[in-house]
Amino acid sequence: MIFNPKLFKNRWFYLGTASLISFIIWLALVTNHTTIITQTDCLFTHLLQNNFTMHYQKLAISITLLGNPLPMIFLSAITFGFLVYRKKYQLGLLMAGSGLIILFSNLILKSWIARPRPDTLHLVNASGFSFPSGHAMNSLFLFGVFYLIYKPYIPQKFQSLFKFFCICIPLLIGFSRVTVGVHYPSDVIGGFLLAIVGITLFYIFITNKKTLS
Repeated sequence: MIFNPKLFKNRWFYLGTASLISFIIWLALVTNHTTIITQTDCLFTHLLQNNFTMHYQKLAISITLLGNPLPMIFLSAITFGFLVYRKKYQLGLLMAGSGLIILFSNLILKSWIARPRPDTLHLVNASGFSFPSGHAMNSLFLFGVFYLIYKPYIPQKFQSLFKFFCICIPLLIGFSRVTVGVHYPSDVIGGFLLAIVGITLFYIFITNKKTLS
């Protein structure tokens, strides 16, 4: 069983619950076009788009491309191959399955909420609706899963550096979506919150299933 009394002593449980509640509140604020969302979007869009040079914009384009489907699939395939090599077959299937669930959850939410993308200059091609950001959601979830999978194999002295890397890359990808003009900051925050929920469920599942350890 995944849910047992020990679960409520797990800090990940509280992190996931807090993130889910925060997302629901955030979603309500976004869909009701509240002042706090409008002001937040205006403030951070201005900071991320108007105060940097053309070289920064080119860097943002390069970063945002890291969150495209092909690089994410490539990294996932490498990790899946690593798990197969280590004979962690069930964990590999769990990673692949949960990644697909996150992907389709994002597409369903976008279609349901149907928030148009920002009516500004788009520095990269982007189609479909805006909330929540798929790049933010998918990249943070996958790098969170990568961290959990590779952590046992990373030497202790490099653990902090590896964690920093797995946090910073998705953050850069997410907020680069604002810089290139295809998302509001609130889209990115919404994607991050749902990704944390997904990472939490993944962690709780693998730590409560001995067959996956």
